[in-house]
Amino acid sequence: MPDRTVAAAFDRTDVVEFLAAQFPERSITGLRRLVGSGRVTVNGEAAQRHRTLRAGDVVSFPPLEELVRRYRPTAAAPRILCRRGEILAIDKPPGLAVLPERGGRGAEDAVVTRLLAELEPGERVYPVHRLDKDTSGVLLVATSRRAARELSRAFQDKQVHKTYRAIVRGVMLEDEGTIDMPLSRPRRQAQQVRVDIRSGKPAITHFRVLNRYRGFTEVALVPETGRTHQIRVHLRATGYPLAVDPIYGSPRGVMLSEIKRGYVSKPGVPEKPILSRLPLHSEALVFPLPGSEETLEVQAELPKDLRIFLTKLQRWGRLRNAR
Repeated sequence: MPDRTVAAAFDRTDVVEFLAAQFPERSITGLRRLVGSGRVTVNGEAAQRHRTLRAGDVVSFPPLEELVRRYRPTAAAPRILCRRGEILAIDKPPGLAVLPERGGRGAEDAVVTRLLAELEPGERVYPVHRLDKDTSGVLLVATSRRAARELSRAFQDKQVHKTYRAIVRGVMLEDEGTIDMPLSRPRRQAQQVRVDIRSGKPAITHFRVLNRYRGFTEVALVPETGRTHQIRVHLRATGYPLAVDPIYGSPRGVMLSEIKRGYVSKPGVPEKPILSRLPLHSEALVFPLPGSEETLEVQAELPKDLRIFLTKLQRWGRLRNAR
């Protein structure tokens, strides 16, 4: 069987992490399963998943080609906004999942797989936080487990300041305010999150109106906590869901006829939406750089589809008292 000797840099790492570093193009889930099957040995003995390695150990494993899938990027990597040491800030496009999804065509196409071509040999991609598949904007990833742990701790300790831009249905009355509604997920695998005053976890989102349009509002949001789907659930609970949201609002896209008065579609041609995905954008992140006293701010401009949609709102839907 092929084998690798553990270098000093990997002293006290577990066997799965070691294999992942040796073969960054391979699925870490597949490597974990391989170790769990008992087919990986350390110094001749079957290794457990959490076996801690020491420098000089010899790790042996069967040929990986048919046992552990290879990530094959199918498109160009997202634009890198900033790289500092082991931290990457990228501009995540809408429609691209952060991690490979289960099954289905193109399931392996994700941020982590596309970024492989941009990394040095032996580096892996460790997402530090998540954005929904259709949400665009600033996303942080680390290229080492250590940096990922440090930055994840900064998120948990509320040392990371996040700003989002969204377009919601309805004309918000207040110029700014705070949404303080605890959230919970009824079942572990449930898709929806709900407001749960009794037993939900604390969730706080600050908002500020940027522009009002006929039937829509452009708003800046600053989540103080980081619950799953927090912004989406909070907006729906206040009566202003995202303009398009298949889970918490309207699943259909926004039509031009909703904005442009007197709009007449061509006979026999069904009207197509001018916006068909979540209008939610991670606009800026301010975070402490692991291993230093430095704080970084990274921004991502609105993607083209949202800029076009806002242009149409400004042209045909602006209110007279809009800011």
